[in-house]
Amino acid sequence: MLIKNYFQAYKAHLSSKGQGSGSDGVDATLELLTHTSKAIELFNDKCPISCTSDYRLNDLTQFYSFLTQLKSGRGGKSENFFLTNYGLIYNQ
Repeated sequence: MLIKNYFQAYKAHLSSKGQGSGSDGVDATLELLTHTSKAIELFNDKCPISCTSDYRLNDLTQFYSFLTQLKSGRGGKSENFFLTNYGLIYNQ
């Protein structure tokens, strides 16, 4: 996960420059990318889901919960993300 390493390095850079509040946006973006990449992996997987105990369904449920919390404004790290008719907006 090269992008994850990049974001962690950027977060460390912001912290070293005394801009710790900017790292919250990095955490939220990283969380969104993590959930999105798991959903993309699920839909690109050629192996069919044959039972309800498949771990990929758990990943999809977590992604759905993340989006539900995001929409309701209880997003935790991602509380500054807002879903609008125009897409996803980050507000510091």
